[in-house]
Amino acid sequence: AGFDVTTVDVSELALAEGYDWLLFLDSDVELRRDTLHRLLGAGGDVVHAPYRPRWSAHVVVGVAGADGRVEILVNPQRLDAAGDAFPCALVAAGCTLIRRPALDVPFTVADYGFVRGEDIGFCVGLKARGVVPLCLARHHVEHLCQPWPRLLIPAGDDGPFRLDEEELVRRLRETS
Repeated sequence: AGFDVTTVDVSELALAEGYDWLLFLDSDVELRRDTLHRLLGAGGDVVHAPYRPRWSAHVVVGVAGADGRVEILVNPQRLDAAGDAFPCALVAAGCTLIRRPALDVPFTVADYGFVRGEDIGFCVGLKARGVVPLCLARHHVEHLCQPWPRLLIPAGDDGPFRLDEEELVRRLRETS
């Protein structure tokens, strides 16, 4: 018997069926040949493969800054990180592997600045539970989407760099 995934909480279904892992993949995300292998090998309860969102010419990931606030790390796949993954705070969940200990964290719609979505709510839920998700380093998947006409983070420096929340808000105001 089939079911409508828009009306069924997939996490609840995975828990009910006794699954150990759940892979969330947006329909407009293309995996690379080694993405699943890397997600499985990272070892965390939640592991994201980052992608370039519509509002950026670069891959972006939210990480905890020195003062505990979220900073936007641009081009994390170019980060010289030890290991295959690093801790993150916010990630667009276009491709996420969730292990059983985190399967009961709900995907609820929430806001972070200009971004609204269930993936943001999931990250907020993880933080409330004390779960620190990981993001793959030196790896990203392709988000097959049309970019916004005026990007918040335009093409430029290809190395990893950080934007604080104030800079991101300033860029948002300039593009609106």
